[in-house]
Amino acid sequence: MAQAIVADLDRLPDDAWVKVRVIAKLRSCHVSTIWRDVKNGRFEKPFKTTANNAAWRVGTVRQALRRTA
Repeated sequence: MAQAIVADLDRLPDDAWVKVRVIAKLRSCHVSTIWRDVKNGRFEKPFKTTANNAAWRVGTVRQALRRTA
């Protein structure tokens, strides 16, 4: 599922939501690296969508990826 979203990321609206696995695939790293970067302030904090679930808005992810590229 994450692979399909990565392929279609350019077509998603800025207000769509993506989970950590999608961001990890985009950055070619492990999920734990994303969480470490969030903790250390190197990547945006996600929104808590439920008690055990977090997601980022696609627009926020695009901006963050441009800054780190």
